[in-house]
Amino acid sequence: MGIMKSMRSIFWNYGLPFVRWLFRLTGQDWNAFYTWLLNRLERDNSLEQIFEKYPSNSGKERGLYDWSRGEYHVEFLQRLGLKPHHKVFDFGCGYGRTGIPLAKYLDAGNYIGVDLSERRIEMAEEWVKKEGIGQKNPVFLTKSDNKLSWLDDKSIDVIFTYSVFTHMPKDDMIEILLASRRVLKDDGMFIFNYSKSYSDVLEQPSIKDFRYPAQEIYDMLDTLGYDYEERTDWDDDLEDGKKSPVSKVLKLTKKQTA
Repeated sequence: MGIMKSMRSIFWNYGLPFVRWLFRLTGQDWNAFYTWLLNRLERDNSLEQIFEKYPSNSGKERGLYDWSRGEYHVEFLQRLGLKPHHKVFDFGCGYGRTGIPLAKYLDAGNYIGVDLSERRIEMAEEWVKKEGIGQKNPVFLTKSDNKLSWLDDKSIDVIFTYSVFTHMPKDDMIEILLASRRVLKDDGMFIFNYSKSYSDVLEQPSIKDFRYPAQEIYDMLDTLGYDYEERTDWDDDLEDGKKSPVSKVLKLTKKQTA
């Protein structure tokens, strides 16, 4: 066990930065690198393993594979005004943690989930079959287009993205926020989280983790044409000591021009 832990540490601390350098050297962008990383992480994973590891909610934030936490995400969105007739775009949907309960709640054809990882999308589609909700026609796609060029203008009521900007450079984040403003309806909302820096500068604990100063995020959103509010009621069903200390959730709406 100690040897395996040491090998993983070496990979994360030295191997990944080297791989990232190789991608840069060959002119490949962040999405190409992160797609490779996600597919590598998920290559031996399965829904059965996820369900077995996390059979139920433990009352704390346990990360991506806490599959039952997706139900809370839907409840939170409902609290903010989500209705069954809304069209929802789940950016970075993963294996369907939030997508499956969303698809169950929404009217048929109103859910679109996108992820970089082909393996995660495969698991999401397997989960649809497992739940027997094919009649809901949820759409799960593998896409790496930050410009969202395949979505029509003002076609989406709600955009939800969780644990995505926490693993993304600022330039990519700006591209997605610009594109999201285009596809979001004038009365729509965009819910996302980011990791807050402990200082007034960008912190990068690892090659794939980004922590941004709150003011930098706020200034960026203001420049891009969004009004925003920090949601202090996120994870409000958990005790304070069991919440992520750095994850901050924002609700965005489009600034309305005269």
